[in-house]
Amino acid sequence: KARFAADSVTNVVKTLCKNSDAILNQVALMDVGKSSVAALVDFLGLDLESSAQTNPKSRISIQIVAPHSQQYVALDKSALRALHVFPTGISDTGRTGSLYGFLNHCMTQMGSRALRKTLSQPPRDLGVIKKRLDRVEALLGESTLRTSIRNDYLKKIPDL
Repeated sequence: KARFAADSVTNVVKTLCKNSDAILNQVALMDVGKSSVAALVDFLGLDLESSAQTNPKSRISIQIVAPHSQQYVALDKSALRALHVFPTGISDTGRTGSLYGFLNHCMTQMGSRALRKTLSQPPRDLGVIKKRLDRVEALLGESTLRTSIRNDYLKKIPDL
């Protein structure tokens, strides 16, 4: 636990990171931010005695993004369950009973995961929503292109 103490994180971040001020500002807003950064540094095996201390060009760049920022609607498990967004149990695994089951016609596991993420964290920004709807409308209007993408390309993409 001493290795993850919040007090030592400031020095670690300043030594290892190019954008240390931005990181420390973001971390300060999180409840367990400093301890999390210390645990990450320890897990990655980053050493303060390494070349980052003697060579500033070798410093790493880290970006911290809060998952439920102002960009997304924060829906907890209770809200997702009440809105029937995802299947709720063994009897509800098919394409019925949930919004996800109804919408999931994805050809790849990546697509299914992207749909799950979008449904669990819908965007707040009207511009983002309109762009997404414009893309859907464009694909709906081009059935030949849509069929070609689904049959010729999506089936060949491995799960990443």
